[in-house]
Amino acid sequence: MNRVALGLLTVFLSLGTWGVAFAQPDNVIEAPLSIPDDPYGTLGWRWPTTGYTITGDYGESRFDGPHKGIDIGVKLAPVYSVARGEVISSGKYTKDPILYVTVKQDDRDPNGNNLIRGC
Repeated sequence: MNRVALGLLTVFLSLGTWGVAFAQPDNVIEAPLSIPDDPYGTLGWRWPTTGYTITGDYGESRFDGPHKGIDIGVKLAPVYSVARGEVISSGKYTKDPILYVTVKQDDRDPNGNNLIRGC
């Protein structure tokens, strides 16, 4: 008998929680999530391709020092310049079929630094 009562109590508590979880007052304003400390959120940067797989992170350790960009892995998809700029290098990165393109733009980071070093 105790097991049945405990089971019913558990079901009752679960149903009560379920109803509370989805209850919203009429004056709720929905807004997209944002990261308040994200200095890049207001810069209006665009994504250069249809893929979203990051294959190399900014700042990760590389043989020649920290990575100064990000690598976006896409297969058979176009890559677009996100703003006016000049292609300063492109080609095959390694013996594997990995192609790259580097575009110099007037974009700057939130501290005003040029995003491509040495340009």
